[in-house]
Amino acid sequence: MTVNAYAKVNLTLDVTGKRADGYHELETIMHSISLCDVVTVEKAHDITLSCDNENVPRDGRNICIKCARAFFEKTGTAGGCHIHIEKHIPMEAGLGGGSTDGAAVLCALDSLYGTGLGKAGLADIGAHIGADIPFCIYGGCAVCRGIGEIIEPMPAFDEHILVAKGAAGISTARAYALIDALPPRSRGTEGKLFHGIALYNVFERVVNVPDVGFLREFMLRSGADHAMMTGSGSAVFGIYEDTALMSAAAKALEEKGYFVSECRLRSD
Repeated sequence: MTVNAYAKVNLTLDVTGKRADGYHELETIMHSISLCDVVTVEKAHDITLSCDNENVPRDGRNICIKCARAFFEKTGTAGGCHIHIEKHIPMEAGLGGGSTDGAAVLCALDSLYGTGLGKAGLADIGAHIGADIPFCIYGGCAVCRGIGEIIEPMPAFDEHILVAKGAAGISTARAYALIDALPPRSRGTEGKLFHGIALYNVFERVVNVPDVGFLREFMLRSGADHAMMTGSGSAVFGIYEDTALMSAAAKALEEKGYFVSECRLRSD
């Protein structure tokens, strides 16, 4: 079974607390985008993984392996799978690349093995592996709270966006460690309104990757109505009403050596 694993952006993102078990409490509005990896899952005796990107781990560190193991343990199903990832979503970008691949694996296994868990059952498995996995299982647009397991769907938007990332990235664990080191504070200054949503990302306060500031300012100067970092970084997305301006910005950034993708916000 081959499925598209769609990336996401965070329109808002705040860390509201840290639980005794080490998990962080979040409040975020996430939205699926058209940029995607392609994940193929087939039945096998063992759980194995291959990928066309040599930087992707193929062992137990990989979220897809963790999701597959959790699926078989939760369902008591005998069997295994081979997973192949055709990678298009950049790593350490805040776009949910690993999480959406893991979500795709869970959905494919549910179908291949006929376990009938549905989205709610799969999200319950995924929530204990990665905070973004439950949302990636549902897709569209939603407010997510708790450790990502509390999902309130909301109407999706149909907008053109440009996603860009430089060579530098930051691990999710490192970004959260920087958040934990912040002194107690009130919610930061929120950004401009987008369909009534005040765009905001708390990680912009702590992620000090030079490309982030440059890309955000470049997109705004090139005609984006909004531009901000997604997730824990270090990708930046800009929302454009004028697609000609977006394409011109994409070309200019690509010539400078940045990863770029002209996308749309997705409804599923």
